[in-house]
Amino acid sequence: TTTSISNNRGGRPISQKLKRLLQESRERDITLLVMPPGMQRHKSNTSHYNVTNGIIFWRLEFIIHMSSTDSHKKKNKVVFCKKVSEECHWIEEYNHLWGGDKGMNGEVCSNHIFFLMKKIPFKTYIELDRKITLRQILKGMTIIEYPTIEVVTSDNMHNFPRSIQVLETQQNAVPPK
Repeated sequence: TTTSISNNRGGRPISQKLKRLLQESRERDITLLVMPPGMQRHKSNTSHYNVTNGIIFWRLEFIIHMSSTDSHKKKNKVVFCKKVSEECHWIEEYNHLWGGDKGMNGEVCSNHIFFLMKKIPFKTYIELDRKITLRQILKGMTIIEYPTIEVVTSDNMHNFPRSIQVLETQQNAVPPK
């Protein structure tokens, strides 16, 4: 069964499943933006609300940015977890992907690796607390279809401004001669 929502999807029908996910997201203070049905990000989204458990299960995207010394060898790597409970500690999902506490290139998840989420609509990032759940991270955030976590090494942090002041400073910087 579908219901039409004119202000969100140009009058296109929206499934009850998606409608419930949007409602539950709003109740958790998460602004969930949904793309048109033909867009790849929408088609690949497996996020859903489990009525029995009262939990949102998210498709979670990790974009692993290779360190600048490795950039000539490899491109950024994108990894998806298809069914991540909002109640899980998201860092456990990342660790599971890499077989324990290992991160990019076998590095231990230490202070040399940062986990960021883009602030939408701003072009800034927030650093994620490794000790809290996905639900806690997403509270007050805007996401497009599903959460994306940027995994960045310390030598690449300059490419990810974490405040408006940092962004403005970078834009006004005088290029080297």
